[in-house]
Amino acid sequence: MTDEKEGNWQLLSNNTEMCAKADERKKYIQRALRDSLPIIINTPIHGSGNTNDENTARKFFSNPDIVFEVTGFNLELLERFKVILAVLSSNEKINTVAFQAYCFKTASLYNEFYNWYHMLASVHVILIHGHQIIDHAALPIGMLSEEAQESNNKIDTNTDTFHRLLATSDPLIYLTRNLKKKKSYELTSEIRQLLIIDDGEFIEEYVGEDLNFKGFTD
Repeated sequence: MTDEKEGNWQLLSNNTEMCAKADERKKYIQRALRDSLPIIINTPIHGSGNTNDENTARKFFSNPDIVFEVTGFNLELLERFKVILAVLSSNEKINTVAFQAYCFKTASLYNEFYNWYHMLASVHVILIHGHQIIDHAALPIGMLSEEAQESNNKIDTNTDTFHRLLATSDPLIYLTRNLKKKKSYELTSEIRQLLIIDDGEFIEEYVGEDLNFKGFTD
């Protein structure tokens, strides 16, 4: 259903026919992604949220062609989101001027293709305000996020998160920790345009070797 005043699409619970079609479409996408990648998406897990975790996201964005075929979501946007996530998790210093331009272009494309659906708040923060947050961070943004966000402690959760942020935001503590070596991949030229690299040739975890998309100057 379309809200004529705002021009946004909404699925109302009293529209049983549309709800049934949407549920059928959701189940089809879940089955198709499970069979083709395979990943299990948006499925509740007892006591711990749902299956939309880091590993699921990594595999999802590492196969944009398959995701495009299954979901019909714009392929260029998928690839751009993949690159943004790779840059944020790279632990390298980010070129905020280039990152801002790239994110603004991505936001513009989103509004061009999906202006009928409100952009999620988390996506808005990254695309519109991400460069500002990065500019004010003492360390590369990838060093500040993973451990704090993955904390599953049900008791004193805020205290635990605060302690983890203290540990990861202190350069001396962070650099002297015995971290497990992660799988690395060669940087692509597109990723390099968004980073300030001294001597590194690798990016951790999110980036696959198949990155190929139009640069942010297009």
